[in-house]
Amino acid sequence: MFKFRKIIMAILVAVLIPVTTVLGQSPSISIEKDQLNNGIVSITYKASQDIKTKVMIKKENKQYVYDLNVSGQYPLQLGDGRYQISVLSNIEGNQYKLVKSEYLKVEKDNENIVYLQSIDMINWNEEMQAIKIAKEITKDAKTDKEKMTIVHNYITNKIKYDNNKAVTVEAGYIPNIDEILNTSLGICYDYSVLYAAMMRSLDIPTKLIMGRNKDIEEYHAWNEVYLADSDQWFIIDTTYDAPVVQKGITNNIVKNPADYTVEKEY
Repeated sequence: MFKFRKIIMAILVAVLIPVTTVLGQSPSISIEKDQLNNGIVSITYKASQDIKTKVMIKKENKQYVYDLNVSGQYPLQLGDGRYQISVLSNIEGNQYKLVKSEYLKVEKDNENIVYLQSIDMINWNEEMQAIKIAKEITKDAKTDKEKMTIVHNYITNKIKYDNNKAVTVEAGYIPNIDEILNTSLGICYDYSVLYAAMMRSLDIPTKLIMGRNKDIEEYHAWNEVYLADSDQWFIIDTTYDAPVVQKGITNNIVKNPADYTVEKEY
């Protein structure tokens, strides 16, 4: 049902890229540190030619790899401490050279603030249609739990699963939240990014999670929402719920953690 493997495998395989030694620090690379307290690093790099570029963010024995298209904003979601930020430039095939590396000390204002930010994978701003809708439909809600439910119900009623996109989507694809909203179609990546963007705009920490669901054969994406009142994270899976909701069936929107295996979180 959820044929999402091509995009995610491209992200995971990137972690295995062989990296050569530094060939020289490029003055055209900018690593901005002004949002470290929000758990964000911004990177700008314009290669001299049309060359694939990646960003590798590493802390201790964990790392994340992202595509870099001239500039991007990336999360530092591995807790406070010392991060290594590296920019990699493609040589050929899956061979990359290290063109710049820098260590940063990260001390966030609070541990969940990173899950309120706009990042490359969850790109949102106040002028977007989806964000305006999020604020409108939740304007009378009294609690974050109510907002969590209202946004879930809006997305699961509106967005249908796009089977064609699931088999044709290209590696490196990043969802556009207003496009998802306008077409009313998406794959699990789209559902989860849209939900995360809308919730973050309401100042509710929300993760984009990638991994496995015991009932779904393919690689999957879903969300976790932090509710301050209970000091807990709750699993929300709008992709899983949409077909059920659209048939008029009532279900529990909070999922059982035992049914999910987390591999990446953003």
